[in-house]
Amino acid sequence: MIAPTEGQEPFSRGHSHFGSPSPNEPAPVEIQFVSHFVDRRVSEMERQLEADRLIPAASSTELNRILVAFADLASDDGGNYPLWQRVDRAIGLSGRLALLGFSPGPSRETPLRNRLHRPQFLHRVVELEEYLLELEGLWRAAKPLPTTPPEFAQLADYLVELVAGSQQAEKPVDLVFLLRDTLLLYLGARLLRARGAPITPRAAMISRDLLRQFAEPAPRNPLYATLYNNIFESISSDDERMSDSFATSFAKNWRASKLYGRDSLQAFLRVYLRRILGDGERFTVVDCGTFGTMPLLAMISDRRITDMRLFTAAPWMQDFYAGRVHSAASDRLRGFEQLACHDELFSFASAKGGRIFVNVSLDPAIVSQALAEIHSFLQII
Repeated sequence: MIAPTEGQEPFSRGHSHFGSPSPNEPAPVEIQFVSHFVDRRVSEMERQLEADRLIPAASSTELNRILVAFADLASDDGGNYPLWQRVDRAIGLSGRLALLGFSPGPSRETPLRNRLHRPQFLHRVVELEEYLLELEGLWRAAKPLPTTPPEFAQLADYLVELVAGSQQAEKPVDLVFLLRDTLLLYLGARLLRARGAPITPRAAMISRDLLRQFAEPAPRNPLYATLYNNIFESISSDDERMSDSFATSFAKNWRASKLYGRDSLQAFLRVYLRRILGDGERFTVVDCGTFGTMPLLAMISDRRITDMRLFTAAPWMQDFYAGRVHSAASDRLRGFEQLACHDELFSFASAKGGRIFVNVSLDPAIVSQALAEIHSFLQII
């Protein structure tokens, strides 16, 4: 369990406890962590090649997923994050990849979906909980997609695993789905509850945009950057997997980061989660991936949230989050994130009074596509 942050601490504008060298520059501790992981994997493949053995297919698949992860971080959606360049510089990665027969740089073979948004269509602002109830009535009247995407079966398997796992503990655990990327999973869990499953799923929106409302304006969201760096700062050399010592260190480091807006953010989250979770006793927070930043923030904000589950994680985080990750297929994640129902149907608008408000698209093309996706997914549950 991660102890929640307590009390109000003075803050100072623009000061990060971790002090990244520039707004979008990976911290040295992250570069070291990722470089060590990638170097071990590449070294194993180099030894196979030196011994005139075929490189195992599983090793090639993992390396391709590593390159896709670097490509996603370097994209506009990933914040043009230059982790690849820093790791390449640290371990001479591009030259080693070329000798192994791989592209000497990050790449994504599967093209990403084009966004549907047309600027002539605006949005309306609705409280999130109100809109989620509205959605449950809308999807049934929509036509499903002509063909069900094969990825939906993977999400359905993840949902089955989540629901089954929540009931296996000595005391059942409720699930909290972090929107937007878990919308299909949340609605699926609601449907299972309506059919008699002994679960009471909750939905919460704890996201980079929420943090941005409380943070000082900066090229890279200071609150998010500090939380993200905190993951790597909190992993000790003895931590092969997420442990109690990591949890304690993560919460302690976050409390020590006297960032502008941190206390206001935590005050909001305490009120928000108290209302969302109600009188529930134990919760697992659910996300799709990749680094676990927002699930960890939820865990330090309410002590009843005792664990987390991810659909996947960045390849270099999967060993650390072992037992909490459903699939190693991190290269599939961006496709889930870019579904219309996850990416364009609604987005964070504001947080106030312990409630989240969202911008809901009025573009009929987006609404039609998103409802079709929801209908198609829920058909296979």
